[in-house]
Amino acid sequence: MSLADLLITAQSGSHPACKNCPWNPSRKHINKPAYGVSCIQHGINWNSNVIAKSMLIAQDPAGTTPEKTGNLCGYCNARFSTDHSAQHGFSLWKAAVSLIDSGPECNKYMKSHYWTNAIMHGIKDENNRELARRCCQFILTEQINFLQPQVIIVTGKTAAESAFNLGLISKQWDEFKWDFSKHAHSEQVRLQTGSMATVFCTYHGSATAVNTHVARLYSEETQKAILDRIDQLPDPMPAHRFLRQYQGNNGEDKGMKVLLLHWLEIGYAIRQANEN
Repeated sequence: MSLADLLITAQSGSHPACKNCPWNPSRKHINKPAYGVSCIQHGINWNSNVIAKSMLIAQDPAGTTPEKTGNLCGYCNARFSTDHSAQHGFSLWKAAVSLIDSGPECNKYMKSHYWTNAIMHGIKDENNRELARRCCQFILTEQINFLQPQVIIVTGKTAAESAFNLGLISKQWDEFKWDFSKHAHSEQVRLQTGSMATVFCTYHGSATAVNTHVARLYSEETQKAILDRIDQLPDPMPAHRFLRQYQGNNGEDKGMKVLLLHWLEIGYAIRQANEN
């Protein structure tokens, strides 16, 4: 089975891991659950045998742009005014990863990047989310084994639970979230394939998370850490323009500054992976 085959069987709910999934689209009571795959235009072309440099794992595609488009690409979805997650994510990518905030190269390093979810399908059903997540862990493992990414970005508690269960991180979300005001959580791990990866855990860029949970973490210490890291960048201007964009004192501005601190770490790792 190829990665393309895996994604097809996951979408149809015919993968063995989907048998007991409450969100399996083949179940009669499930009405067209959301499903999205990584963009092959801006990300890696997973139709061929490729290895990713970086991979991002979010929660699930319910209630987001991919529910309509089937596309998990942060670059594509940032064009939709209602997709704050994609807009936040792309702003962070430009300021902390590509270090280019305008022009055709602002999505630099995405051609070796892959987007996925801890839960492949998504519906508005809080009660069965945990069971769906556990079923999808097997599919997440297979994606990682195919791609062997050097950098894995885990966004949000649900995705972090899967990362913990799969042995990608040794601590659970509630054990390390208290340090998010100072840095992202990161660990070195040997994948099942034998290759090494750096795993980063951070918050998801949704408006709800940014404006509330993440914003509460902001402090003067956070601001100082951001400026210290920006000073080390080969081109600090995109990050400084990011700070000017989010220079207010509201929840979004505070939350985005905290995420920038995390993504400055992540961006360095992605650039290093692409240089190897």
